[in-house]
Amino acid sequence: MNQQREKSMGRKWKMWVSLGWIGMAIFTLLSIVIRLTVQDSYWGASAYFYATPLPVVAVSSGLLFYNSAWQRSYRSAVFWALCCVMLCGSWVNREWRFDTPSVVKDDAVTVMFANLSRKQECDSFLEKVRFHQPDVIGLVEIGQHPEEETARWNRLLPDYQFSFLYKGLGLLSRKPEGRSFVHWLGHGSVGCEQSIEVDGRELTCIVVDMTANPLVMRRPILDELAYVATTFKDRHLLIMGDFNTPAESHAFDALRERHQNLFDAVGQGYRGSWPLPFPVLALDQIWINQNLIPVECVYDSSDESDHRVVIGRFQFRERDEETGERVSSVLDSR
Repeated sequence: MNQQREKSMGRKWKMWVSLGWIGMAIFTLLSIVIRLTVQDSYWGASAYFYATPLPVVAVSSGLLFYNSAWQRSYRSAVFWALCCVMLCGSWVNREWRFDTPSVVKDDAVTVMFANLSRKQECDSFLEKVRFHQPDVIGLVEIGQHPEEETARWNRLLPDYQFSFLYKGLGLLSRKPEGRSFVHWLGHGSVGCEQSIEVDGRELTCIVVDMTANPLVMRRPILDELAYVATTFKDRHLLIMGDFNTPAESHAFDALRERHQNLFDAVGQGYRGSWPLPFPVLALDQIWINQNLIPVECVYDSSDESDHRVVIGRFQFRERDEETGERVSSVLDSR
């Protein structure tokens, strides 16, 4: 009886293991098909796309290769090996930059963005601020109370002036100008506008915090952000935030028409920003319009938050002295 029971348990265990491998194969194939076709263009597919970043699908393909090779199913092993290589190559191509860092000019403006995950302790972040000496710092997921946050940041960074933009959003700069304004982007997503002065020039900043709900389509939200951004086409515009949307998403198409993702233009290293300690999604991003010249963009680790810190540099685009028009850029040809 015991031997029969053990054999029955063994058969059931093998069946469940086989079903697990079949489920992983279906998961991986569906992930690849969605990435090669619709990505996040349709509801349902978008949630699946957000939940299956390239490193996860690549690891899944690698495990399927190992299982196929162990079972001596060599055709399947070759197929999954090719999938793994393809996915790893795509991940490296999209998320890594290995170019030699450019020399940062003295007149470059330094910007920093951080999602602090509502943590009160932020010693490592403060060290980064003191090291890089950014001209402007965008913050999300800070405290909810304006008076407390204003007192806190003015105490922690007395060389900056803190602007409380909205619930959990703030901006640190040397010289803010005027009042902030909240742009409602839909589904609880906001873009908070604040103008500041940098080296005697006006810079319009928009700090973005988008919904984290994977069932919400991102395109309508980002289309609204792109519309808001085009109203500042004659200004120097900086957009930074936690977009809760992978950088490769098609939902950014409207924003890409007249704006640049700073890492895509001049990034260095790896740009995955969440979740630490294994960031596989580039959710935290910096964008600029055609009136700014990209110089540098890097991501740095964070000891307090599950998001990495984004550090970028750019220059103001000069205008032609005779015509008064700005010097042409890559975006002008689009």
